[in-house]
Amino acid sequence: MKFTTAQVLSITTGRMFCESIDGVYEILNFMVAESLMTHQLPRAAKACKDSIIQQCPWSGIDGDPITSGTYESVLADIEAKAGKEHELTPLAAGEWDRKDPITEACDMRKS
Repeated sequence: MKFTTAQVLSITTGRMFCESIDGVYEILNFMVAESLMTHQLPRAAKACKDSIIQQCPWSGIDGDPITSGTYESVLADIEAKAGKEHELTPLAAGEWDRKDPITEACDMRKS
C-alpha cells in the first residue's frame, strides 16, 4: 500500500507531518494489520519505525532538529528528492505484540 512522505515521516521522526491524525492511524493500522485505538499509537509507532526506515531509508532523518518553523521546508525537500508516495509492506508476523486494547488501557492506568 502507498503512503505519503508526511505519513512516513510522522512515524519515523515522531513529529506530526500529516495534516490530520487520520494519516497516522492509516499507516499504523496498515503496518500492524489492526484497527488501533488512540492509546496504542505510540507503541505501534515504536514497533513500526525500524521497518519503515528499512523500506524508506531516506526517512531516518539526521541533522538539525525539526521544529514547527522548519517542518514544511523539510517535507518539501524530502518530497523533491524521494517522491510524495511510498510503497510499504506491513510488519511480519511476530513483529507486533497484539494486545486487547481495553486491557492495555487498564494496564496503562495501573502503572
